[in-house]
Amino acid sequence: MPEIEIHNQTLSWRHEVKKNLKHSYIVIKPEGVVLRSPAISRAEAEDLLRSKGQWILKKLSQLQPPEARQATSLEEGSLVHLLGQPYTLQLGSHANQAGQPMMAVFLAEEKLVLQMPERLLAHVSLREEALHHFLRQEAMRFMNERLRYWSEALQLHPRRVKYKRHKRRWGSCTADNEINLNYRAIQLPPRCIDSILVHELAHIRHKNHGQSFWDLVYRFVPDYKALDQQIRDRAPYLL
Repeated sequence: MPEIEIHNQTLSWRHEVKKNLKHSYIVIKPEGVVLRSPAISRAEAEDLLRSKGQWILKKLSQLQPPEARQATSLEEGSLVHLLGQPYTLQLGSHANQAGQPMMAVFLAEEKLVLQMPERLLAHVSLREEALHHFLRQEAMRFMNERLRYWSEALQLHPRRVKYKRHKRRWGSCTADNEINLNYRAIQLPPRCIDSILVHELAHIRHKNHGQSFWDLVYRFVPDYKALDQQIRDRAPYLL
């Protein structure tokens, strides 16, 4: 499925052209967004989706079970995962003195501390922005190292690596061997992350999910199926 970025989130979507339709409408499914419309250009389709961006994101969030939405509410005491380990979110304010960072996120024992000026702390969107920046930095640090390890193990090297925020896709490999990784994966256990990296590296050699592709994946990750199920089970509870 093609992808579109809406309010800093990358979503999968599909365009279904229906000649008998007079108007366009959007269907929200767990696997992504479906736009059904008369014949329109891709640019027009993307403009339409972006114009309904807030509604789309709201509907996608409602597909999550209530316990998943509660787990990622970003309130004091919420659980945030890093490399599979849960950390209790602790919110704190500071006076934003000269030379002090506007926002700071750091680990302190079993807590993930988020600090920012008190006037900003009440804004959930700013807390989310700060935490996602932290997760992206941690993902780049850890996953780049693991990607180097697995690239040598498989003798497969991507042309470029990019980190993006996806709701449901953990990675992709383009036709010219550019790997896109979902930095949200840093919340998963290391072994699950490894399975994602091996999966995408294997696509450098095999551009489909044929038997040769899976033979290569399972050669390096024999428990891939169990890890994939673990990822599916954990995904609704991640930021």
